Amino acid sequence: DGMWEESDHREADKVTLKSVFYEEREGAPFWYWYDFGDSWWHEVQFLEVAEDDARQFQGIPTCTEGAGACPPEDCGGEWGYKNFLAIVNDKKHPEYAEMREWAELPLVGHYNPDAFNLASANKRLAKVYRSKAWHLDGEKYFS
Repeated sequence: DGMWEESDHREADKVTLKSVFYEEREGAPFWYWYDFGDSWWHEVQFLEVAEDDARQFQGIPTCTEGAGACPPEDCGGEWGYKNFLAIVNDKKHPEYAEMREWAELPLVGHYNPDAFNLASANKRLAKVYRSKAWHLDGEKYFS
């Protein structure tokens, strides 16, 4: 509610994080609409830059902490994710095996939506950083 009122709408690839957090909004949070089909809305907040993190930063995107597992891509938005969670942890559900295979989960085991793996997140960020696309276009978003 209220996301569309009094908002400044811009495409993510037309702004830098520096301009959004430092120059324009003085650290105020903003909403990011990810995946128009599934309508995932994220409130992005800038908390602080820790001195140690700032000294160690080499221009490589790095996650210093996080919370919660990322929903599978194209799972159907909030409703679809709730449905996904109900199925993947219920071995008696008729779609259990199919849903776990679709999400590339092992056939057995509990899926924990609260799990967060910092090392895995940083591996994915490093992969993006090493990509040709990042070096052609991605760096501009952080400068």
